[in-house]
Amino acid sequence: MHLYRIPLTISYPRSGKPDRAPVDRPNATSLPHQDLVSGNILGSLCLVPTVRTAYCRQETIAPVESHMRNKIIAATSIALMIALSACGRNNIYADVARFHSNQPINRGTLFIQPSDLALANNLEFRTHSESVAVEMRRQRFQTVPNAAQARYVGTLDITQTDGTTITRPGMTVAVPVGPTMIATPVGRGPRNSTERTTTIGVQIKRQGDGTQIWEGRASKTASAGSEHATLTWAVPALSTALFNDFPGTPGVTQQVRV
Repeated sequence: MHLYRIPLTISYPRSGKPDRAPVDRPNATSLPHQDLVSGNILGSLCLVPTVRTAYCRQETIAPVESHMRNKIIAATSIALMIALSACGRNNIYADVARFHSNQPINRGTLFIQPSDLALANNLEFRTHSESVAVEMRRQRFQTVPNAAQARYVGTLDITQTDGTTITRPGMTVAVPVGPTMIATPVGRGPRNSTERTTTIGVQIKRQGDGTQIWEGRASKTASAGSEHATLTWAVPALSTALFNDFPGTPGVTQQVRV
């Protein structure tokens, strides 16, 4: 009797790394080998399976690579937040606060005067006061050129103050990624930058008894050399923000887009 050793191959898809543990090698199996014509037993077949490890491709990130990517994302996020805070001085919002008794304000004629009466005939003041007058007319007030004709008197005050802030150009955010460090530079511009804050304030009083019925102020800080720091740009923009949703929520400082 003879033994015939025939390998039996069990194969799986060959496309990458395995998605499960390799199959254990099964035991060899002997089967009788019979002549198909005579029916005599000629020997036995020894089936010895050979296992070819299956590999299935998976689009996954190795744990180490995933950890490195998370660190890179974290570094980028920190750099972005710092960069945004650095340019916050030139944002497009104004701080607005309004004060009133929360009672309906009847509309009527209104005269606008400066807080410093010596500026009443100043051409610059008259130009800026017209920006406020435009917004008052949008709120259904009727502006008049003479206080004697007015039911209300609006007192306008415009101020600008300068300040200095210290920045750190070329500052970097470094995050360890494996054996290396990734440094992201953020911030630019001069080490010392001057800021300018423009504020307008308006008080509305009844002409007859001098009762103050409404008060508000709006301010915005910008880099001194920028357009947003000029009165030509700031006064119309702040006037619009101040009288947005007039009379506004009393006693609350809000950020209003300009």
